[in-house]
Amino acid sequence: MRKSKWNALSWVFLVLLAACEGFFAAFIVKLNMLPAKYGFLLLGIVVLLDLLAAILAFPKTGKWQKDQRIGRRVVAYVLAFLISAGCIAGTLAVNKLQAVLDRVTGGTSSSAVVEIYVLQEDTVSTLADMAGDTFGYTDAFDKDNIRQAMEHISDNLNGNVSFSRYETLVDLVGALYNGEVRAILLNQAYTSILSDTEGYADFSTRVRTLSQVTTVKTEPTNGDNTPAKPTSPWGGLTGNDITKKPFLLYLSGSDTRSAVLDSSRSDVNIIAAVNPVTKQILLLNTPRDYYVANPEYGGSMDKLTHLGIYGTDVSMRGLSDLYNEQIDYYAQINFSGFETLIDAIGGVTVDSDYEFWALNEFYIQQGENDLNGEEALAFARERYALPGGDNDRGKNQMKVITGVVKKLTSGTTILSNYTQIMDSLEGMFATNFDMNDLSKLVKMQLDDLASWHIVSYAVTGYGDSRETCSAPGEYLYVTIPDQDSVDRAIELIDMVMDGKTLPDEP
Repeated sequence: MRKSKWNALSWVFLVLLAACEGFFAAFIVKLNMLPAKYGFLLLGIVVLLDLLAAILAFPKTGKWQKDQRIGRRVVAYVLAFLISAGCIAGTLAVNKLQAVLDRVTGGTSSSAVVEIYVLQEDTVSTLADMAGDTFGYTDAFDKDNIRQAMEHISDNLNGNVSFSRYETLVDLVGALYNGEVRAILLNQAYTSILSDTEGYADFSTRVRTLSQVTTVKTEPTNGDNTPAKPTSPWGGLTGNDITKKPFLLYLSGSDTRSAVLDSSRSDVNIIAAVNPVTKQILLLNTPRDYYVANPEYGGSMDKLTHLGIYGTDVSMRGLSDLYNEQIDYYAQINFSGFETLIDAIGGVTVDSDYEFWALNEFYIQQGENDLNGEEALAFARERYALPGGDNDRGKNQMKVITGVVKKLTSGTTILSNYTQIMDSLEGMFATNFDMNDLSKLVKMQLDDLASWHIVSYAVTGYGDSRETCSAPGEYLYVTIPDQDSVDRAIELIDMVMDGKTLPDEP
């Protein structure tokens, strides 16, 4: 091959190499998560490799024999190909990260599932068979989703249907049981209340789902149709650099295994007080049965776990009122996402206070245990085998979260398990952190790889039977708050927010 043709081929390889590097650099800059020192290091390595490829691709005339020049150029082309392939793979990985973060942060819509329930013995098989029948509903809560479901049914039956309204959930189910209506409409998340209600705990065995209606709740957007910046129940986010000021994050564990996150009972209710400056995190657990004011009912009393049924924002407002603290951010994950995330990071290590069998299936020894996702979920859900019941379960949940935080802040875990972690977040995780805040936090951690001082505390109380606004007229088991433990929790939160050092044993 003539020299001019070799040079032309070399230029083609180098131009393609530069294009791949340019795209990769653009995506990295757009993501804005890589600290400057790593960016410069990466740039230096790439420049050196590019120089090497250029030197090999254009050997000086007469210095080498023909076969040597050909060999050098082949090495240059292989090197250019490998660098280009690496840049393409990096671009695809960064693009995937960007897409996942776009979906889990500040989304523009959320969904819920409204079930159409009939009695088990009813012979009806499809919704189309119910023309002329009466459907029961209650719009004392969940009005928007119920309205959408009613419109869907009316459209499918060409308006040949009637609806009967009931004041409470118990009245609604009772109407189905005694034959006043043939079917009822109910958000699947609300059926969890019935499991705690005397006389209706057998709901899941007495009824069956005839059909489902998936409803969509649209969130506010800006003029350019991008998501509006999420607001907290206190009227807005901090508006400051998130790495320079402490903040409170509500961690909610949904009891659903589907990808629907917005309306479900919250079995995990943990407030993380985070100070990025002092590298301290307080994990504060509030038992699921805590008897608290429900903002959706004007402050009437309810079980904390029920607040999640009305939306994550209601849980945030309820906890904000309980501790008189401003909670701006939330992160919600369901059971499937929890398992997958822990498997993606290679499992977690927890230090158990007790020896027990988790969910009668997984043996937990006293002391350190290395757990996979399924085992960690069982460890976090078990309460009956623990002497402290729900209080001990809350402590175990915080042990798992501590293990996850330690794994994720190690730096190497994210890099080595990147794809699996991204897959675990798809459809199973939601947060109101915006991209800018997340970018700053990730960049900060990658920059200093600092270890964090993590302290756990759980408020306590005593068990009792009380009426709740979610199930009026029924007395359910609740945990009456111990005010001294609540006051201590407030003191600990204030310590984090004020930059003071938390005690190891709060």
